[in-house]
Amino acid sequence: MLVDTHTNLMWYPEHFSDEFVRFALEAKRAKMRMTPDVYFAGSEQQQQNAFDSRPDQLLAATQECDRVVVFGIKARYSGIVADQPLIAEFVRNNQPKFIGWCSVEPNDPGCVEELEYYVTQLGFRGLKVSPIYQNWDPGDPRHIRLFRKAEELGIPVNIHQGTTFVRNAPLKYANPVLLEDIAVACPDLKMIIS
Repeated sequence: MLVDTHTNLMWYPEHFSDEFVRFALEAKRAKMRMTPDVYFAGSEQQQQNAFDSRPDQLLAATQECDRVVVFGIKARYSGIVADQPLIAEFVRNNQPKFIGWCSVEPNDPGCVEELEYYVTQLGFRGLKVSPIYQNWDPGDPRHIRLFRKAEELGIPVNIHQGTTFVRNAPLKYANPVLLEDIAVACPDLKMIIS
């Protein structure tokens, strides 16, 4: 069985800000090494969109997969706001192949309730967050309640701890040791550090 555990459903301009796209294009021009799934559409002079993953593109790219985990991060700080209900609808229309994971912003006061809604009402089966894209400190005890809710709901959490080309991203939050308090407070939580 072939399972792709990390795909996105989001595109420019609906889900990416102009600034995010500009940072991505500058990284390409600087010849930053990027994974094969990163591409830029448009002519050499008019490249507008980066990291585009529209429904038809995602379906085509994952034809050979048996199962596909799909999400789109909500990270206003970095200029990314993926449409969670759109992802849920895409998953519903393409079951059982696609497995939807949601994203919430840990700094939002209503993030716990939002997570519960996404899982219980929209059918999401995992959570995607990113300290560097969303500008939140994993060592801040205020965030433990979100991870306790994920643990209670029995869903895994993918935490993006890698680097990025986004210039204002606080890389100090990318240190995996900062996740220790979450792991200790939520011993049964399944965490994927990506």
